[in-house]
Amino acid sequence: MSFTPTFALAQIALLVLAGLVAGLALRRTPAHVRHDLWLLVIAGAIIVSFSGLLLPAVFFKAPAALASLLRSPSTTGGAVVLALVWVGGALVAVIRQVPGFRVLRRIGRHATPLCRPDAAAVLTAARHLAGVSRPVRLLVSDEVRVPATWGVRRPVVALPAAASLWCAERLRVVLLHELLHVRRHDVLVEWLLEAVTIAFWFHPAVWLAAGRLRLERERACDEAVLHAGGTRASDYCAHLVEIMRAAATPPSGVVVAPGMAAPATLESRVRALLVAPPPQRFRLRTVVLVAGALAICGLGVLTPCLHVP
Repeated sequence: MSFTPTFALAQIALLVLAGLVAGLALRRTPAHVRHDLWLLVIAGAIIVSFSGLLLPAVFFKAPAALASLLRSPSTTGGAVVLALVWVGGALVAVIRQVPGFRVLRRIGRHATPLCRPDAAAVLTAARHLAGVSRPVRLLVSDEVRVPATWGVRRPVVALPAAASLWCAERLRVVLLHELLHVRRHDVLVEWLLEAVTIAFWFHPAVWLAAGRLRLERERACDEAVLHAGGTRASDYCAHLVEIMRAAATPPSGVVVAPGMAAPATLESRVRALLVAPPPQRFRLRTVVLVAGALAICGLGVLTPCLHVP
């Protein structure tokens, strides 16, 4: 038996299945643990791709096949068809991202600073709690439906226009949540996810893993806000509900940009905060996570070596 791209696709699906099982075993641990688990699953999919000749078959063999097709139009090899289908799907996936990035660019240029007397003080306090030392631009815009954060060297936090009327406590917890994304470098992780889902536009297991990672990312920041103190879970959930309720009916023409929390995740996030608050001590579960991580990554690296030609 030869190690084929089809085998690699099945192997990636097995990685995601292993992630689902491990996530179930770790359901009582803090969300950041499950976030790291899904990040390892995504990394395992990348390892499988480049060790199993899945993406290299497209990146290196497909151009040669396309050149052969141009020289001899009668050539209709499977590699050429596969390459054309993959490139076409990837282009569609890239095009679908363009409107969101245009929105971020437009917001960055035309949004206005948050004008309220306590804005600077609340932002400074939130930066201190989140452990963010870099300057952060705080903007408001009618195009922002839910709070969003982007930028690596110069982070930007954009809030809905209604933030000018929020109570001080709502502004504090929202800014703390967004600045925790900055501290965790979630923007870089989102870039990785965008690249992986574009490359694997055809693989539902990869999209499932990316969705789980995004959900656990939001849950991790929710939990960190509560652990920072000063906010009850019920009050924090009430703030989430009010913000997401306003975002549930965006005006026509408004595009939700990459990095904005999806309102569809609200129910899951609220249930996680109210029903089963995660414990802070999880030494045994950490050992389980490390063992699972090694197994997941090892599955991607060792299977090609153990596969008998």
